Amino acid sequence: MKYVKINKKFLYSVILIIFFIQIVLIGHRNSFSFSIIKNFYKENTGLEEGIKNKEIYDIIKIIKKNNLKDFKLSEKLLKSAKIKHRVFEGAYPAMHVKKSKNFITKIPKSMCEIKERNRNIYLIICE
Repeated sequence: MKYVKINKKFLYSVILIIFFIQIVLIGHRNSFSFSIIKNFYKENTGLEEGIKNKEIYDIIKIIKKNNLKDFKLSEKLLKSAKIKHRVFEGAYPAMHVKKSKNFITKIPKSMCEIKERNRNIYLIICE
């Protein structure tokens, strides 16, 4: 039985190329951006460029702008697991509390005061 001799440098080069291609593909799938790394020192860079869903970004922006300690999302917003998870994570240290007077929704209730509107997201104060 004959063995084929493989050049080790060639083999390592092929493995290295495959490794870098996989890293690029993983980064592309996860919306990785070098601009986030270049601007790591600026406030909210990851928030602004990392969140592609504008509803999530608007909700977090309203929470941060109004310095809310707690908030409550509408049932429609809570149904989406992606929105729920990303808002809870992005709004930290603000917490979701079921009995909060700060209500965030897409459809404003007529009984409460609208404190702020950002596109189609409303912050409503219900007392």
